[in-house]
Amino acid sequence: MTKSILTFIVSTSVAVAGCVSPAPTSWAVKKLIESAPLATPPLDYAQIQDNVAVWPNLSYPSQYENNVYDVYVPHTVKPGTQLPVLIWVHGGAFVAGDKTDVRYFAPALANQGYMVVAMNYQLAPKAIYPTPLVQIQELYQALLKVAPAHQGNMTQLFFAGDSAGAQMAAQFVAMQTNPQLATAMAMPAVVPKAHIKGVLLYCGPYDLTALKGGTDSGLVNFILNQLGWSYLGNRDWLASDAVQQADVVSHVTADFPPAYITDGNTFSFESHGQALVSALQKKGVAVQSRFFDKAQAVTEHEYQFKMDSEAGQQAFADSVQFLNQYRSR
Repeated sequence: MTKSILTFIVSTSVAVAGCVSPAPTSWAVKKLIESAPLATPPLDYAQIQDNVAVWPNLSYPSQYENNVYDVYVPHTVKPGTQLPVLIWVHGGAFVAGDKTDVRYFAPALANQGYMVVAMNYQLAPKAIYPTPLVQIQELYQALLKVAPAHQGNMTQLFFAGDSAGAQMAAQFVAMQTNPQLATAMAMPAVVPKAHIKGVLLYCGPYDLTALKGGTDSGLVNFILNQLGWSYLGNRDWLASDAVQQADVVSHVTADFPPAYITDGNTFSFESHGQALVSALQKKGVAVQSRFFDKAQAVTEHEYQFKMDSEAGQQAFADSVQFLNQYRSR
């Protein structure tokens, strides 16, 4: 992040006297994310495109906006074959991002024999917590009716997400497997635990309380604080019930499904991923993970979407191996 961009973010943020609203910072971060190239295709992307059918911009019933999703399925699926379903929640610091962020990763996964669903949801600060979690639930309920038309099997279900979307996906799965969390959120579980075969989490912040003051940069800490305010809807968000609910590390139980967790080692949330791995292992949950030694390679936030890189290829291979291992558990 260049000095000029950081200066721009600060100037737009502090212009609001007393930080009355996080909206200026959210807008600046959104524009920054939208301007930054996120993904590169795998070397065999042309072949993948030939093999995978895409149904874009389908809508799911929702009380909120941006309630659309894309479906990716392989052309080669035989009549009568049922595909495991993977629901992907995109990232973007809770204030940005789009389902098209997985425009390379999703079809590559579908090409391996999966129905991949990439969803949108209404972004903060226009919609605050727990709106995206409600929309994941709404999409799931819609897919119960829609998935069979794409040969999707909703009893073989995976959830996945990147960055902020990884936090959302992980929290949603925790809600399905931890009755105390579901009760605290007044959102009863809707997905049978036995139907969730696994969760794949990439570069997510799983303990939002760690975001404030979590870096050596006062400027970055200020931005992270503004993003927490944007998503949780409370200037004093660190003292809110919502931030405690969103602490995935504290809410996983032995019923949490097998997990694949990875992160980069630079400008990302590596310590969050490692803490979640440790928490799950202590509960006896099967966990596969990939982290990187800085002495070997520098891997940045969302590295997995650089699908022509060695690290990105490793993450994709990990993902396919994990899916294939747990699809029939």
